[in-house]
Amino acid sequence: MKMKTIDFTIIIPAYNTELSLEKCLESVLSQANDISSSEILLIDDCSTDSTLDIARKIQAKHPDSIKVYQTELNSGPGQARNIGLENASGGWILFLDSDDSLAPGALSSLYDFICSNQQQNFDLVGYDWKYDENSTVKSSKGGRYDAICLQKEKMDLLKDSISLGMDGSVIYTLFRLEFLNANNLRFQSGLHEDVYFIFAAYCFAYNIGYLDMPVYIKNNRDGSIVNSISDAHIEGYFRAYGEIYNLIKNNNLLDKLCKYYYKGLIGIVATRLRDIFSNDLSQQYVSRLYHKLYHEWLKLSRLLPHGSSCRINSKYGMIANRFFELMEEKDLAENERTKAIANFIKDIRYKSWSCKDLQYSLFLGPDEIRTCCKRFFTDSGMHGDVTLVHTPAREVNLPRTIQEAKKSLYYLINRGEQTVCEGCPHLEFKEWGYITNLNVTTISFEYHSVCNLKCVYCDDRYFGGKKPEYSVSKLVKKLIADGSLRDCSSVIWGGGEPVIDKSFNELVDQVSENIPSAKHRFISNAIIFSEKINQILSCNKGSLFTSIDAGCADTYLEIRGKNKFTQVLDNLK
Repeated sequence: MKMKTIDFTIIIPAYNTELSLEKCLESVLSQANDISSSEILLIDDCSTDSTLDIARKIQAKHPDSIKVYQTELNSGPGQARNIGLENASGGWILFLDSDDSLAPGALSSLYDFICSNQQQNFDLVGYDWKYDENSTVKSSKGGRYDAICLQKEKMDLLKDSISLGMDGSVIYTLFRLEFLNANNLRFQSGLHEDVYFIFAAYCFAYNIGYLDMPVYIKNNRDGSIVNSISDAHIEGYFRAYGEIYNLIKNNNLLDKLCKYYYKGLIGIVATRLRDIFSNDLSQQYVSRLYHKLYHEWLKLSRLLPHGSSCRINSKYGMIANRFFELMEEKDLAENERTKAIANFIKDIRYKSWSCKDLQYSLFLGPDEIRTCCKRFFTDSGMHGDVTLVHTPAREVNLPRTIQEAKKSLYYLINRGEQTVCEGCPHLEFKEWGYITNLNVTTISFEYHSVCNLKCVYCDDRYFGGKKPEYSVSKLVKKLIADGSLRDCSSVIWGGGEPVIDKSFNELVDQVSENIPSAKHRFISNAIIFSEKINQILSCNKGSLFTSIDAGCADTYLEIRGKNKFTQVLDNLK
């Protein structure tokens, strides 16, 4: 049974956004429905353009929906949001920036999600986002990369958040007002005011939900807080982490989170250096920001217990450690230091840790989907054959699940987290590009884990046979439909005896018709002659690999018999 009413309060801080405010407000006003009610609280932060006038004109047309307030002094979005919180009457709070907008149907979707999960009694609900197509700053990235973090146990969630492994923005989260008031959660003044707020919310929340759809539309524009850098930006971030330090210390969490807090400080240094590099600033100003950043770092890092610091093996760690080395070279001239830091960031900026298989490959097993079939050895034994999805039949949107698993593994590797790829010699640090969608250039069909022989070196799972737990054909159709296989150049059929599978011919035709440029590689014992393989070979569209050793001569005779040897050769011929 649905709840009678869920009231949403949309809090919009506004400062000099006369060009985008009307679009922002309209995106909320257009969502009115008969199920839930909402109010808009717009707080003007002493704008110097016509933002306030526009807000009041729109309010006059919608007096029951919009209330307009104004701060006494320009003090940033945090204080404006606090005014909204003090005047909110809705049960749920959604923070919306005045140059952004809500996706069509956003409030209805949130309402339905909360209603269908009433027993969870959520304190907050995260949701996805996307860039506005008309953003002035174009970016290929967009959407949450940390959705999986919101589904973790509390301590693991806090570790991800404090180590800068999550988005850290309140605009992608819906908050229950009762929860915020009970924990006295309010914003600090200045910039990056939401860094402490969102961490504290995660810290105090008992139940967290996640709606996997883009609710929020972000306008990525020049001059926004996230696209600019100054002393105030640096001070704001480190001030927030100073408050976070007090929070975890006062709640007896310092011992558990100390290492991750240090990693977060490293992340702040690296991302601020990236922002300094990305903005067109004078060399003198850049030098000043470098010193500001270094001293703010020293101030907080010295609070940590002895032994907390460590060399972090990640891109952020590489940037920060080189920065510290250059800042601590006393004999280095200031202009040389500034140039050396900029050159290092320029060189490393677009590089990341990844491998060809993680970026572009897919291996379809009967009960799992893997991203590689490579194996490597470390002191702890053999590793590799990295699995992305276990028991795929449970996944409603399998291509999306595969993409998110690849993206998550990529981010974990580049954050220096310990992963199943730890120690893999195939990882390379170069310009791979972000995993924003599935782009499969190599697909391997290994779902038919059944063989017509039993070689001495074979895994029992292949000889015994295992039926796939999901529809391989349906998955391939989806991958073709969404363009994931448009660049596919290599198709592998193996992991058993592919020609035994009843759907083999049909699946080969499906792939050949939709990916005509792909080359096929068949791994078959060749005891059974396959006309389908013969057709592919005749058209010079593939190759066939056959093993005829079976481990040793005696085993070969036992398994295949003398007549099978000539039969295999005849089939190959």
